[in-house]
Amino acid sequence: MIAGPVRSDSGAHLRANAEAAVVVVKPLPDGRRLIPLPGLEFTLVIEPQCAAGMQAESISISVADTRKTIAGSDLDGNQSMRTSISIPRKQVPPLAVDGFCLIDSGDGITPSELLVKDAFTANISLRCAGENQQATIYKSQPLNLHLQCKFAARDAGTGEPGTTAGQN
Repeated sequence: MIAGPVRSDSGAHLRANAEAAVVVVKPLPDGRRLIPLPGLEFTLVIEPQCAAGMQAESISISVADTRKTIAGSDLDGNQSMRTSISIPRKQVPPLAVDGFCLIDSGDGITPSELLVKDAFTANISLRCAGENQQATIYKSQPLNLHLQCKFAARDAGTGEPGTTAGQN
């Protein structure tokens, strides 16, 4: 028997978008370094759509070793839904960066924000069921990190570094 391509069910799809998790970074000395990351929370907007005659039984989301399942009864029909998933610190490895949020880079100018694309991946599945059939739709959604340097606040007129709460 020769396996053929799986027929796509025209009415079924799984779409997702994710907001970048924001991480505030403290300045460190110049050079490449590993930034220990805290626990992270990612917000996702998921749009599940089962084929005609089927309804959503569940949506499962996994990132690192964290899993979340949303029951079909918690879904509002097949409308888009907003949810979040929290990744504990122990599941988040340090992030290697170069030239970001430096105490003294020589020229006094360092990036105050950095978007790290595809830092993690959410694996999402939609389980649909009908009277005599079941189907599962899968999607991989890249997750970004938005790093913000703690001393990133700058005085509007001068471009000089501002102060951070708790500093003297």
